[in-house]
Amino acid sequence: MSNHAALIRQENAGLTVSRRGRRFLEFALPDGKTKHVATIEPLHLRDSETEIDATWVTDTGAWQWKLASTDFQAHARSVFNVGNLYEWRHSSDEWVIVDPQSINWINQDNSRQQIAIKQAITGAANDATLTFQNAYGAGRHFSYTAHPKRLIKHITIDTLGDLPAPTVTGTIWFEAEFTISNSSGVELYLDGVRWARGNNVRVRTGNQIEFRNDAGDVLWYADAPIATDSDGETVSAEYEVRRQGGTYFITVRVPREWLLSAVYPVIVDPTFTDGYGGDVTTYADTCILSPLPESNNGARPDLWSQASRHVLLRFILSSIDSGATCDSATLYVTYKQPDEATYNVYQIATANGDWIEGTKNAAQAGAGEPCWEAKEADGSGGVTTAWAGSEGLSTSGTDYDASSLGSYETAEADGSLYEYSTTLTASVVEGWFGDATNNGLLVRTTDTTWTDPYIYSSDEETTGYRPKLVVVYTAAGGGVISEIATVLWANVGQFAGVAEASIAQVAGVVAN
Repeated sequence: MSNHAALIRQENAGLTVSRRGRRFLEFALPDGKTKHVATIEPLHLRDSETEIDATWVTDTGAWQWKLASTDFQAHARSVFNVGNLYEWRHSSDEWVIVDPQSINWINQDNSRQQIAIKQAITGAANDATLTFQNAYGAGRHFSYTAHPKRLIKHITIDTLGDLPAPTVTGTIWFEAEFTISNSSGVELYLDGVRWARGNNVRVRTGNQIEFRNDAGDVLWYADAPIATDSDGETVSAEYEVRRQGGTYFITVRVPREWLLSAVYPVIVDPTFTDGYGGDVTTYADTCILSPLPESNNGARPDLWSQASRHVLLRFILSSIDSGATCDSATLYVTYKQPDEATYNVYQIATANGDWIEGTKNAAQAGAGEPCWEAKEADGSGGVTTAWAGSEGLSTSGTDYDASSLGSYETAEADGSLYEYSTTLTASVVEGWFGDATNNGLLVRTTDTTWTDPYIYSSDEETTGYRPKLVVVYTAAGGGVISEIATVLWANVGQFAGVAEASIAQVAGVVAN
């Protein structure tokens, strides 16, 4: 199900929705209290109570598929090689059209060997994913998966044998070509510099490409490109933009050396993200990694969670009145490949101040983005603001509060998915009510066993795996009413029993 709000409503069947927000749903409980379910990714369209539904549905006219219930709009054609395959349209009506071209081997001299051209493959939609199976020939597929804040483009290679041996020599990359066109007033920015669109001038970057309007707002961006193998190992890829005559190209390049040792299937991922929907300065989840001390991981769908890999989560509860009382708070996370370990959840200390999520996926942290080394990097491997205590947010009492808010134990992986919950200290969570700047949560373990344990993040494709925080609270001044409601609810059965007996007695009298 691609509508997370609908899934949450389904999980709370029988309860009435009492209030909605950008990232929460509230339910009225029978005892007069309120159940607040908070997420990190958006549940509702901006400035609206309309639920986001990232499901591909049929379209009419030039496009055969569309995404209509997200902050952005997307349109796609049903046949892979017909041209102008995909359109991203911003709410202000600016647009970009992207069309996949050939996949190639290319070397340091730009000598190119074509692997395959796009085929006449009809796409099939399954909920959030539109797939063109064998789009580039057998074992080479293309798909679009929708998310409330991004559109995930995947080129999947089933086996190394599905890539022919290169005839070009030297340093070789796998290359996927795309042509682009856009509405007037939209410009591409690479590493903060506007692309001049010069003919036959090649510009490369390993960072995201921003699509800005005339006012300088980032409408959307192409995420920093990566490739991921079946063991979850990633490698940074590279974009190249160029103009040939009147045609504009973006290509994605992955080192062949990495492909030779990867575990297949392999996914090449040039994803588009909504510049507004990310909200990466407030709601946030990421991980910081000792093995990759300068990398930011704000766009990762799965967050490494082990002794030298710490998970950071932040839910905003500013919509709950600061005078309310927190009765309970429960954090839910889903694991892929957990270890048998104990995880503790801590509040990140006020000494660290605010932090953002960042927009990278195992790539060099950009300016202001967190990594293992620092709360804020400078975008080129340096540090502008260190963590208050030590690298990795590792010092108890300085980087995070010494007292744990809660803990949970994970089981050894057996190929299944696991959802774990932990009850958090209610008084601490209550301190976040009415506050849009809480410092969030640190999830960490001392376990050093490594079997690739991951927590699924808010960027995960599968709706039900994303983190959520469930809070039960009593509204300010609602204590007496809540107590009365609790007594009434507890005695409903008794009242019903008395009424049933009375009815039976009356019926007996009438019958006699």
